[in-house]
Amino acid sequence: MNLAANSTMTTHSTGTRRQRLQYLPILVFAFACEPTRGRHGGPIAPLRSEPGTTEFNAVAAYVQDGGTGDPTGSITATQTPPIAVQASEGCGGDVDGSGEFETRTVVIDEFERTYHILVPDSYDPDRAYPVVFRWHGKGGDGLRGGLGIEYSSDEDAIVVGADGLDKQWSMANETNDLALFDAMLRVLSSEYCIDEEAIFAYGFSSGAGFTNLLACERGDVVRASAAIAGFERGTDCLGTPAAWMLHDEDDARIPLERGFDALEVRLAANACTNQTVPEGESCVRYQGCIEPVVWCQTSDRGHSIQSDFAPPVVWEFFADFLPQP
Repeated sequence: MNLAANSTMTTHSTGTRRQRLQYLPILVFAFACEPTRGRHGGPIAPLRSEPGTTEFNAVAAYVQDGGTGDPTGSITATQTPPIAVQASEGCGGDVDGSGEFETRTVVIDEFERTYHILVPDSYDPDRAYPVVFRWHGKGGDGLRGGLGIEYSSDEDAIVVGADGLDKQWSMANETNDLALFDAMLRVLSSEYCIDEEAIFAYGFSSGAGFTNLLACERGDVVRASAAIAGFERGTDCLGTPAAWMLHDEDDARIPLERGFDALEVRLAANACTNQTVPEGESCVRYQGCIEPVVWCQTSDRGHSIQSDFAPPVVWEFFADFLPQP
């Protein structure tokens, strides 16, 4: 099922479970901004071109504002401000990458936890790399499960896969699992050159639930998340990370409604409207968000990681938050 193929579609909003929405033309606004500090308090390193100004017809602002104001004049907006890079303390160190997953252990509250780090073979200790944490579904582990984003990120990211206790990410182990994430990130920051402004979470099923938990309770650390067949988790949310979500209408294990619940949380946190525009195959992007929120919905795939579709699209979504060469 291709949600983006029709001009009128059934989608989800914060007001009702499903309603008919008429697509509007894509309206892109980037307002003048001159940030001086990164998300973690460090200095911003501008790696994109300096902002310039572009004139837009005020009809766009009139539609975006719900039909108020003057639709006859013009407004001035600026390009997207430079993307910040926060290099970790591990930059400049004497370490190499192997291009293969290497297994590590750490003790969290008397539990020995296992995780696996893939550092690109071409690793450069003077380049700050994004980090993708991938979270397997129930019964899987940090090395398997079909998430496979490393084939799309290639040499451009450090990828980490952790093993869940009892091969899952359950609410019973929530405190330990969050502490594991914190511990892994500390190791990466101290040993490798990573971009602390580019920490991503990507998970399937119970791992998608944990991904949503991280987006909530570590939302001041996670830059963007991607949850496949996920559900709502987390109560004390921080920050407004970007979110990409995929759910199949015919998922019998984690029903579509539970995916909508998770979507609703992110739409509210990121102050999105219920207006959407098509984005690629089967996906829509919500408008007016503080940070982007993309919802993808398929049919006839069931409870599936959709490895033929998700990994490259997820990496493309994450890459939007990286400085361009």
